[in-house]
Amino acid sequence: RASGTGELEQPAGVGLEADQVDLPLDSVLSGDLVRLVAVFNAANEVANLGFRERRLAFFGIPGAIEHALARVPEGRGGSLEAILEADRSAREAAARYLEEQPC
Repeated sequence: RASGTGELEQPAGVGLEADQVDLPLDSVLSGDLVRLVAVFNAANEVANLGFRERRLAFFGIPGAIEHALARVPEGRGGSLEAILEADRSAREAAARYLEEQPC
């Protein structure tokens, strides 16, 4: 909630100026977070399919996601093409992880 002075009212005495809120919001909307969520989701879908097909143990799911997150290159912003490329790369990385895991 903003006061009449432009300062945002915060509980526990934390004060933020209006321009201090824009920077974190810009970072979130820049595409980095969107790309990260796309990579996480794609790897999770592949890992869960591997689990349901008995190719991956349940506790191997986080490893597949971590593997994909570590191997998908940094994105080029939040364009649809960049997000789809990150999704494709994450699926490939998670699938390679499944091939390497004994079950």
